[in-house]
Amino acid sequence: MTEASPPVAAALYFITGSPGAGKTTLLQGVVAQYYPGLWTGHVDAAGSPGRGVEWIRLAANPPAGSPGLLVVDGQERLHTMVAAARAVQLAAFHIVLIDCDHDERQRRLLEDRRQPELDQRDIYCWAAYLRGQADALGAEVIDTTGRDVTTSTRELAQSIARFAERGALRADPSLRIISAEAPWTDS
Repeated sequence: MTEASPPVAAALYFITGSPGAGKTTLLQGVVAQYYPGLWTGHVDAAGSPGRGVEWIRLAANPPAGSPGLLVVDGQERLHTMVAAARAVQLAAFHIVLIDCDHDERQRRLLEDRRQPELDQRDIYCWAAYLRGQADALGAEVIDTTGRDVTTSTRELAQSIARFAERGALRADPSLRIISAEAPWTDS
């Protein structure tokens, strides 16, 4: 009789940022354009296990048959996520801040998203706080200011690919793109 082996911890790639920075838009673009089989989550989505720390626990103890890489977006403090990943001894963890400048964020909130209720000082203070944490921790930052969605989506796809390739994880075959325009090329 053969015993099933316990699930291997997944690697977690976490995308954070303030409202209007582009984190959800970019992750949706990565899935649509580069990695349709990517295991993704959104902290605020229906059925979500909860805040970012809960996603870390899920990556540490994934359901059987889960892919080796989980990519999640949500508004979380970087230092909280790093501390939680260390606490559960998650083998592979990366956090990236998606950011943009004040004028760009305001335009997106008011014009693109039509969410004037988010155009308030607390949102802008939150964005500055996240940027300060990213700088203090030496975290990766993708600044989407003045850039089209396609360019920023490709940059996020490249970052995910680098993380999947370098760590001690077994990359999911769906992460490998066989194309002249693979996202990790500099063309």
